[in-house]
Amino acid sequence: MSLPDPIARLLKEGELNAAERLCVEMLDKAGDPADVLATLGLIHARRRRWEEAQACFERILALSSDDPVAWFNLGRVQLVMKQHDAALSSFNTALRLKPDFSEPCFNIGRFHYHQSRWREAQEYFQRALQSSPDVANPRCYLGKDGRDSDQVARDIRNYRALVHNELGKVHRNQGEAHEAVAQYRQALQLKPDFAEAHSHLLFVLSYNVMCAPRELLDQHRAWDRVHGGKDKLSAFSHVRNGDPRRRLRIAYISPAFRFHVISFFMEPILRHHDRERVEVFCYAEVAQPDDFTERLKGMVDGWRSTVGMDDEAVARMIHDDRIDILVDLAGHTNNSRLKALAYKPAPVQATYLGYFSTTGMAAMDYWLTDEVLHPAGTKELATEALYRLPRCCVCYQPPDPSPEVAPAREDVAITFGSFNDLLKTTPRAIALWSRVLQNVPGSRLLLKTGALADARIRETVQQRFAAHDIGPERLILRPQIQSHYEHMASYGAIDIALDTVPRTGGTTTADALWMGVPVVSLAGDLFIERLSATMISAVGAGELIADSEDAYVEKAVALAGDAPRRKRLRETLRPRMAASALCDGPGMARAMEDAFRDMWKRHLLHNGDAAR
Repeated sequence: MSLPDPIARLLKEGELNAAERLCVEMLDKAGDPADVLATLGLIHARRRRWEEAQACFERILALSSDDPVAWFNLGRVQLVMKQHDAALSSFNTALRLKPDFSEPCFNIGRFHYHQSRWREAQEYFQRALQSSPDVANPRCYLGKDGRDSDQVARDIRNYRALVHNELGKVHRNQGEAHEAVAQYRQALQLKPDFAEAHSHLLFVLSYNVMCAPRELLDQHRAWDRVHGGKDKLSAFSHVRNGDPRRRLRIAYISPAFRFHVISFFMEPILRHHDRERVEVFCYAEVAQPDDFTERLKGMVDGWRSTVGMDDEAVARMIHDDRIDILVDLAGHTNNSRLKALAYKPAPVQATYLGYFSTTGMAAMDYWLTDEVLHPAGTKELATEALYRLPRCCVCYQPPDPSPEVAPAREDVAITFGSFNDLLKTTPRAIALWSRVLQNVPGSRLLLKTGALADARIRETVQQRFAAHDIGPERLILRPQIQSHYEHMASYGAIDIALDTVPRTGGTTTADALWMGVPVVSLAGDLFIERLSATMISAVGAGELIADSEDAYVEKAVALAGDAPRRKRLRETLRPRMAASALCDGPGMARAMEDAFRDMWKRHLLHNGDAAR
C-alpha cells in the first residue's frame, strides 16, 4: 500500500490544509487505509494536535498491530504528551517488529539519557548508527517521498550527526572527555553547520583545557565564522550619542532563569540593582518556569520569554526594547541564544558567569572577569576585551534554609571529598588526589555526583584509582542527593575538600566554604583553572590556594595533620564568608553598574579598546 498520488503531490508542494482535507475525504469513502491514516496523523502532529494524531496511529494499530512505523509514530506522540512509559513501550514494540529500525533505537536512547542511564543510552545510540534511518519514508516523515538521492543522503548525514551529538553528551556525562570530543567532531564532519554539536565541542575542550590558548581561541572563532558573520553584525544600527549619565537599559539573557546554579549567583545582583541607575530586562529561554522563575520576574522591569522564537526574532525583540547593555549568561552551554546575539542587537554586549572561555564572537565586546581570574599577563586569549571588576566577580547566595555547619570531626580518619561532576574528575585530578591519599595514612576520599548512581561507572572510577594504588576501600562513591538541603548537609562528612583540576569547582567550592569545609585548590593559567581561587581569595583564605601540584599535595597533607587549624576553619569560614565580597549582593550590583556605565561611555566615545 502506498500514499495516493494526489496527497503525495500536495505534501510535496507544502499544501498541508489541502492534503488534510483530502485525507479526511478518502477516509470517509474508503475506510481506514493505513497510509492515509498515517499521513493524517503526521499532519495533526505537525500542528500539535496530539490527541488527534494519537487517535490516527491507534486506528492503524487496531487494523494491524504488527505495523512498526505506526508504533514508532505513536511513541513519538506519547512522548510529547508526557506519556513516557507508554512511549517507551511503543518504541520497544516497533524495534521488536523491525530490529534494524534506527529511529526507535535513537528515541529509546534519549529516554535512557534523560533518566541518567548513561550506559543504556550509549548502547541504543550506537545501535541506531548501525542501521540506515527511514528518512525517505513518508509514513515516518511528512512529505519526504519522491526525494532525490542527494537529498536522502543529506538527510541521512544530518540524522547520523544528531546521533553522534547525543553520544557525545553521554560520554561527557560519564566523564569521558576525549570520547565526547570525538563524537562531536564526527557530528560536525557530517553536518558542518550543526551549532549545538559545535558548542558542545567547545564546552568540553574548554572545560577540560584540552588545547593551548591559541587553538582554543581558534576553535571558538570557527563557530562564529559559521553562525555569525558581517551580515549579521550589520543587521541593526546603533546611535552613538546621548547623555552618558542617563539611566541605562541593561538586560541579561539566559536559559537558567529557574532553579539553577547560575540563577543562585544572579539573584543577588537582580535584587540589588539600583533602579535609578539602570532599568533591568531579562530574556528567558525557559521552557518550564518554576517558583524561582517567578521570583526573578518580580525583581526586574521587563521580562521576555524567548522560547520558540527564531534567532532573528529574538534579536529584533532585544533591539526594539532599546537595550543599551546586553549580558549573555550562557556562552556555549545548553539552550543558549548566542546565534541571536550574533546579530548584535544591543550596542554593547558582554559575556558573564555562565561560561568559562571566550565565546569567539565578533559581536561580543566584553568578558566580565576580575584580577584573580585574569591577572596581569594572563595567558587567556579572547575575542572579547577582558573587563576586570575591582572585586571578586561572582556573588554567592547561600541556600535558604542552610543546614548548620557540622562540628569539626575529631579523632577519626581524615575524609577528603569532592562533589564536582564526573567530567571534572580528570586523570590528572585522580593522580593528584591519589598522591594526597598516599601521604595521609588511613584517609578516604568521598566523591558524590549524579553519574555515580551507575554501578558500572563506580567500578570504572575505582579502576582509575587502582591504577595509582588506591584500593576501593578508600573510596566512598555516592550519587547525587535530590534534596538540596540534604546535599548541603552532606558536606559535614568531609574534613577537607579537594578541588578538581584543571577545571576547578564553582558552586561546589562556594557551597563547601559556606558549610565550613576548607577547599584546597590549584590555580592554573586560565579563567576555568582559577574560579575557585577568586572565591577562596575573597573569603581571605588564600593560603589554601596552590600554584603547583606539589604545593597542592603539601597543603592538603599539612591541613590533614593540623586538627586545631581544621577546627578553626570549620568554625570561622561561614561568618568570614558572610562578611566578605563573595556574599555582598549590593556591592556586586554596584560594581556591575559601574562597569556598565564605563562600557557605555566607551561606546559613546566610539572607543572599542578596553583595558586588557
